Amino acid sequence: MDMNAKSKIGFHAASGGNKNGLGEWERRLNEAGIPFHIKSSDEYGILWEALAFGDQYGVENNLVFRIVLEKPYDVPDYYINPRDAADEYWQHIIGIDRFPPEFDKERVWLDVLNEPRAQIVFDSPNWNDMHPVAWLGAFSIRIGEIALRDGWKVCLPSFNGGEPNENDYEHPEWLDFLRMCGEYPERIALSVHEYAWSLWQDDPNPENWYPHLWGRLENFIAACDMNGVSRDFTIFVTEFGWGHDGHTIPPVSQGMEFLRWYDEWAAKWPQVRGAALWSLQSGWSDVSNAVQPYIAPLTEYQLANEFDMGEQPAQTYLGTLPGVEPDPPYPPIDPPVEPPLPADNMMTNWSFEDGWDDVPAGVGNLINQQPRDFNLYWHPIGEELWAVNQKTGEFPVCATIPECLHKLNGQLPPNEQVGGADALILDGTAV
Repeated sequence: MDMNAKSKIGFHAASGGNKNGLGEWERRLNEAGIPFHIKSSDEYGILWEALAFGDQYGVENNLVFRIVLEKPYDVPDYYINPRDAADEYWQHIIGIDRFPPEFDKERVWLDVLNEPRAQIVFDSPNWNDMHPVAWLGAFSIRIGEIALRDGWKVCLPSFNGGEPNENDYEHPEWLDFLRMCGEYPERIALSVHEYAWSLWQDDPNPENWYPHLWGRLENFIAACDMNGVSRDFTIFVTEFGWGHDGHTIPPVSQGMEFLRWYDEWAAKWPQVRGAALWSLQSGWSDVSNAVQPYIAPLTEYQLANEFDMGEQPAQTYLGTLPGVEPDPPYPPIDPPVEPPLPADNMMTNWSFEDGWDDVPAGVGNLINQQPRDFNLYWHPIGEELWAVNQKTGEFPVCATIPECLHKLNGQLPPNEQVGGADALILDGTAV
């Protein structure tokens, strides 16, 4: 039997801004029995009104709240054990004097983080040299434990649009967090941000923004498939759209077609509870006055349209990622190649014992080293490289010094760590 889904587009809001028509949008959708999605930062009154509409019409809306913490508490402390950092961060959230005493923790999700660091930053190492995504996985598990213990509904970590990197979805700690989300889909959820940035201005076809910008959340589902983790967890896109500033928002007539494409894509993923269109808050180059005109047409569109859920892509190797197939096995070599005979290493100073030279710094002041007396060719910054970018069809330009190998100290065997008998790192904390 065919099943249909309603639109999942909602709104992001906060204090100030132009929200004219938001209450009417809420009332009309709930009056028709349709739940809506709102993510609000700091301003709980918006969600209080949404709860009242839900009570009036017997609808359970998808509501998310975030407390905006001031520096230095706006990001967790990556330098300490992630479980300790989670305990500390949680106390900052619920202990802040702005936390609403009327918060309904049984019906409103608490968005715990906002765009935490998901990339390795060489001058900001993590505790025990953990990869940031692995660290966030352990942090998120501890937050989930607190939520289960104390009766909260939490979502996290609200990765920034375009993050994490494609190869960072399968850290064991992160998979354990997704496993927890699958076990408690009404209490612990994944939250992400998805923006097209300015791409719509150059390429007004959402299919080309997918899956690296819109729809990137499929990477999480694919990672679960490949590792035996349930894909039946809850997902909130807590910030969604085209960009942060008002001038990045497309005209309503064009933008509504973009939103239709997203709804047609999202219909096959019941895990996605809502996507909060950024934003009806003040600031950000008057963004609310660019987004508010969407409220009325979105109301009529959401009342009139349903979308075919179809079937989710099969749970196969990378099956949820479009256009990606497993690499075919390499054909056997015939005749078999004999292994090389052992011989002396003819490369002198190949392991840096006789010193090294710094390569001139690249973007971000990153410095690489080469063994002293080597004569290596480094592509200068700005030089066009030879491998065409398959997404853009253009040749990339060298932006920084390339790396062939990068290992943090804690990622090496003990005998190869700093001070070990076979130390691979002779200076610093990484190789």
